[in-house]
Amino acid sequence: MNATETWTIARISEAIPASVRMQFFAEVNQVPVDGILPVLKKWQRIAEDLTAALERAEELKAREAAAGPPGVRGGPHRGPG
Repeated sequence: MNATETWTIARISEAIPASVRMQFFAEVNQVPVDGILPVLKKWQRIAEDLTAALERAEELKAREAAAGPPGVRGGPHRGPG
């Protein structure tokens, strides 16, 4: 998700792991109407943090794949002798 896309309850639920999705829905469904915004903001932050971490992991994975197998490049130079 990029910064210009709007977070919705559906998008938040898709961005969080299935293992905590029921907790998310329970909190959203049980909070009084006048208290729902802080709950949604909390879960939005969680979803944003997880999404950003996943994007960073994908970037690192791509960099490692582009660099080739470990030890092939950038290792110490061992000359004769």
